[in-house]
Amino acid sequence: MTPPSTSRSQLLLIDTCVIIEAHCLDVWEAIIHQCSVLLPETVVGEAIREAREFDDIDLRLEKEIEEGLVRSPSLPASSLKVVRERCRPFPGEIHSGELECLAFLLGDEDKTSLICSSDAVVFRYLGWIQWGDRGISLEEILRGFGHGYPLRDKLTKSFRERWTRKGFEEAFQRGFIKP
Repeated sequence: MTPPSTSRSQLLLIDTCVIIEAHCLDVWEAIIHQCSVLLPETVVGEAIREAREFDDIDLRLEKEIEEGLVRSPSLPASSLKVVRERCRPFPGEIHSGELECLAFLLGDEDKTSLICSSDAVVFRYLGWIQWGDRGISLEEILRGFGHGYPLRDKLTKSFRERWTRKGFEEAFQRGFIKP
């Protein structure tokens, strides 16, 4: 299976841990220049706070947003409400940054955006709602650029696929997906 396209025209929603990891690997610049990146306001705030724990991370999200390299629109409360409603039967805790990313993903009428996370709950949720093809791992993004970095499991395609499958199985077992 070929990795999903991450061309500059494709909208890529990125969660906090992936932002930090991409900076640690020194691949953030490649991502923001080769993909159309959207970071919800909550994710920007979380990433800035977490980056302070690292001496060697030069996180310039505010400048990149100002320069138009990264978009960070605000999200209406009604969009978050829709995701919370759809999450009600889901057996997992989705944090605010993840929730905002999912809200943007669910609100994408063209259904072309992808979400990149390192949290199992995000991929489980995508499996739960049968949107597994809307997730992407950092490994898949980097392979699309021709980079092959050894990554921690939570940043790999196999991690994404495993947790997406688990979410689908959970929804099926609970009767939310009919055979």
